[in-house]
Amino acid sequence: MRDPNAGGYNEAVCCGGQDYSSPALLPPFADGKVVTISAGFAHSGAITDSAKLYMWGDNTNGQLGLLTVDTKPSHIPKSVMPSIHFALLACGRGFTLAVTQSGKTYAWGANMHGQLGMGDMAPRSNPQLITRLNGHKMVRVTAGGGSAIVVTEMGELFGWGRNNVGQLGIPRSKSPKVIPEFILSSHDSSAIDQVVAGGYAYQYEGHSMVLTSSGEVHSWGWNAFGQLGIGEVDEGHSIPHKNSWLLKTRVKMIAAGQFASAAVTEAGEVLTWGQNDAGQLGRGDFTSGPVDIPQRIHLEGAILQVTIGYSHMLALSVEGKVYSWGHNFYGQLGVGDHKDKATAQGVSYLQEERIKQVVAGQYHSLAVSVKGELYGWGYNRDYELGVGDNMDRVLPQVVPTLTGHKVATVAAGGYHSLAVCEDGMLYSWGMNNYGQLGHRERSTSKVPTAVTVTTSLADGKQVGKRLRLKQVAAGTWHSLALAEDNHVYAFGRCQHGQLGVRCQKGGERVQDVFLPERVSDHLEDKKVVSIAAGAAHSFALVEVKVK
Repeated sequence: MRDPNAGGYNEAVCCGGQDYSSPALLPPFADGKVVTISAGFAHSGAITDSAKLYMWGDNTNGQLGLLTVDTKPSHIPKSVMPSIHFALLACGRGFTLAVTQSGKTYAWGANMHGQLGMGDMAPRSNPQLITRLNGHKMVRVTAGGGSAIVVTEMGELFGWGRNNVGQLGIPRSKSPKVIPEFILSSHDSSAIDQVVAGGYAYQYEGHSMVLTSSGEVHSWGWNAFGQLGIGEVDEGHSIPHKNSWLLKTRVKMIAAGQFASAAVTEAGEVLTWGQNDAGQLGRGDFTSGPVDIPQRIHLEGAILQVTIGYSHMLALSVEGKVYSWGHNFYGQLGVGDHKDKATAQGVSYLQEERIKQVVAGQYHSLAVSVKGELYGWGYNRDYELGVGDNMDRVLPQVVPTLTGHKVATVAAGGYHSLAVCEDGMLYSWGMNNYGQLGHRERSTSKVPTAVTVTTSLADGKQVGKRLRLKQVAAGTWHSLALAEDNHVYAFGRCQHGQLGVRCQKGGERVQDVFLPERVSDHLEDKKVVSIAAGAAHSFALVEVKVK
């Protein structure tokens, strides 16, 4: 057996210290059968069913914990602290962590990064109790190259050791963390109210954010333009970072685009951050930035919603008025010209309508009125406006095909659009090169075309029963739909796994899914309440019952 997360070599591990290219069987353990194993860079360990710990391999840093100053390697498993009953084991690079059946954590070995959690950087050849964790019972433990993370039975996460690239899940630091630091807790964390995913043209460079019920914003992903809003610019983060700049501002909704992000406060104020080369931050200038912390911008009245395209933003006021700013080469601002705007402009063409939703695609924009009328403007070379031709529009135009259908909600992707009407029917139009319209054919749709989502596509038990839909989300080349049965259906490009379905047929990878397919793996027994689509990634918020 082998720890799948381990790497290294086999010097002095077993059987005379020889390297083996195939598994070598160790002699039977005197204290019973092995139930837990862990392999570090050059040492290994095992726990038997009688809770006894054995270690072998390299001992240069005292990582075997043999209670001796001798650092010679051991070719055979040796008992460690036989009077203690162990339950968990983690071997890192030159150091070891072990958790007893009572949940106490011991550490020994190399400590140049404080990875033993003792408050210093001195190595230990004798197992030492990590006293800073007293009072907490550990249920998970992991050891890396120079850092360690544990999980308590209360769902709390602690970490210590090296953190130069943020590997502990807290803001990165040049100095190591020599004592366990609290990272997060699954119990005191607020529920997630909203999730948004950014990115359009560069599918590998998206970023994501969540908004909690307590108004906190957490972000992760690409950060080359400061779009995470955490006060720094870098390649990005794979771990969610809390936006400390927004802690004193109660946020009620968030938005993510290709290079920028935005938040709306409970007071109706708008904050933006990220790139500003086209004035998309609405700050009154075209300085490219990056702006790496949220900054307030001026808009008339209280704002209810903000949405972001590739380089333009739209805002909806509580009175149902639409504002736009940023890149306008294709007329996506809807103000009658092609000039970029660095400050918010009222979309006067919609002045007589009360709008209930606005969405920004890559270069086009959509708006839904309280009467259920749909308007589109901006880029239209691939018929994403649904007006029957492929001419760009600099002013909002009614989508005639859906007049009278009472549109409930819409989504705008890279070059396609989706709408759900009050009767639960789904319509799609625009580019269909990867099946993102949910039709059998690959052809483009010039006008909104009905898409039937049935249970037969999911389980075949109720052939032909049409499902009513209640929400849609669109990525660059893929689409998601949430049905009233709380199941998610996906279609379009599947190259990066963004559909959440098995994109294979007969052992060959299929990158396109042309008909809506139910996302069943890991969501089958979940109640999905909301969905979001980024450039090539997707999210589903599920309802969690608190015991």
